[in-house]
Amino acid sequence: MSDKFRQRKTHDSKFGHKYEASSSNSDRPPPGLRGKQIGLWYANRNRLKRAADTSGIDQEARLKRKEEKLELRQKATDKKPLATIKLSDNKKSHIDSLLHIKSDSLMDTEDIDTNFKSEFLRHICGSIMDKLNSSISENIINKDEKLDKVFYGELEGKHGLPSYEKMLNVRKKLPSMSMREEILNLINNNQIVVISGETGCGKTTQVAQFILDDHIEHMKGSVCKIVCTQPRRISAISVAERVAEERDEKLGHSVGFQIRLEKIAPRDKGSILYCTTGVLLKFMESDPSLASVSHLIIDEIHERDVISDFLITVLKDVIRFRKDLKIILMSATLNAEAFSRYYNNAPHINIPGFTYPVQEYFLEDVLQKTRFVFEESHTPIWIQKKNWEETEAVLKDRTDYVEPYIRKLQSENLYDRHVLNELRKPESEKLNVKLIFALLKYICQKEKINGAILVFVTGFAEIQGLMKLMEQSYQFPSYKYKIFPLHSQLPTTEQRQIFLPAPQGTTKIIIATNIAETSITIDDVTVVIDCGFIKMSNVDPQTGIETLQPERVTWANASQRKGRAGRVQAGVCYHLISKVRYEMLDRFQKPEVLRKRLESVILQLKMLQCVC
Repeated sequence: MSDKFRQRKTHDSKFGHKYEASSSNSDRPPPGLRGKQIGLWYANRNRLKRAADTSGIDQEARLKRKEEKLELRQKATDKKPLATIKLSDNKKSHIDSLLHIKSDSLMDTEDIDTNFKSEFLRHICGSIMDKLNSSISENIINKDEKLDKVFYGELEGKHGLPSYEKMLNVRKKLPSMSMREEILNLINNNQIVVISGETGCGKTTQVAQFILDDHIEHMKGSVCKIVCTQPRRISAISVAERVAEERDEKLGHSVGFQIRLEKIAPRDKGSILYCTTGVLLKFMESDPSLASVSHLIIDEIHERDVISDFLITVLKDVIRFRKDLKIILMSATLNAEAFSRYYNNAPHINIPGFTYPVQEYFLEDVLQKTRFVFEESHTPIWIQKKNWEETEAVLKDRTDYVEPYIRKLQSENLYDRHVLNELRKPESEKLNVKLIFALLKYICQKEKINGAILVFVTGFAEIQGLMKLMEQSYQFPSYKYKIFPLHSQLPTTEQRQIFLPAPQGTTKIIIATNIAETSITIDDVTVVIDCGFIKMSNVDPQTGIETLQPERVTWANASQRKGRAGRVQAGVCYHLISKVRYEMLDRFQKPEVLRKRLESVILQLKMLQCVC
């Protein structure tokens, strides 16, 4: 510290002491101060004055509040009662008993705890057998002869209506209609029946109508209540609307649907209800025996989702108590033998399908038409080392199968060098939204389109990506193309728009996930683009975490997608996988119960009390 600074500090402190000594006697600064020192003196003086004034005010306020409290307390003490009420001894004792309720008159907390524990243990340790025994007598389907006559009269009255006759003629063209009597005999003579049918046979819309009409014609309509499950919400709604249209009715009469947060219920008796599998399980929580249901149809069992497999297992217990309950299992493909064996070789019938001719094209054909070039991606070395075993398996697979196929194409001279070079790229076997976009442009610009285009992608991100490419290209104007996304998470009001016909002079393009594979029929679809992949839920064996990654479709998936183009007229299907890959596809999907975590299923089992 310099001598000059030390002298200044001593000087300032000296004048500070002078101020403290003289501040009480004078409002003027002491002599000897100059410039900045005078300003500091006034600042200190004002600060001390404010502090003194504030402390005085606070003390006065506290004293005043204390005096007011004392006055209020004195007034309360001096206040006299307004009136005096005389009570008898009985009244006094009654009031005293109310004011001093004994603790033992209330439910003891230990009793509450005990009741809660017993109820909890009953839920987790109960058996579905006990629940079925207790609920079997609650709801019984009773015959009502008056209703039977009413239902019969309604059905007979329709036969003269032109609108009903028109729809009946359409129904007669379906393959299932020619097997009506055979199907009914099988259902009437067996408790469990397995029906398989190819795309377009009409089993989803016709089998339930066969059963209902047969009961009404035999004056047994009041004892017929059919519930038909669908794996998806849009399927339940669209099938219910189609069946109501075929019966020349509005939804809510003899046909209805129920999904999560939305329903149009049919009449209680002589009716068909289409619902999702999850809704049926909710019914079974309160009515495990399904005592009010006469026929239960489980559709699309070939998809082997957890809920459907779980329901089929539970029904095996239910039919032991409900000998009158008819169960019909329906599958879109010919893997129904496994379900037949599970139900002790239940009778099985197959309905041949009818579809219009569908021309199929594969990846090599698409590359030949579009001249598309795959962008090569370079995987970092550290990732290649991390996934070495997987990379080796992919390389071996391509060496064993893809390369020989490419050499075969080269020898046949069916495709030019560009196609062969692109097929050799590993990127040709991955999902590519840009390839779908290039194919859409080619179809819309160079092919003659007589209907709608249905594009299958794997998920919502791919739907948005493709729609963004179409929008940014300015080659799909809204006055020429109507583009609709279709995803299970979209509201049902938006999903229904896909069934609306496109205005004259416009082309409808539907970009969908596998939700559009089964159960729904979009009448004007003539072109299908199958990306060749589907998102599947699996469990990572190393981490135990569920994953949702795209995988190659199965033969059953590809067949269903192709069939969408040939439901009402001849069509075209583009598979964005090579023909050799198509021939190597697995026939069916692995059941979901073998590739998913089962916590939710176990909780559902507990809710239904299916295990002890």
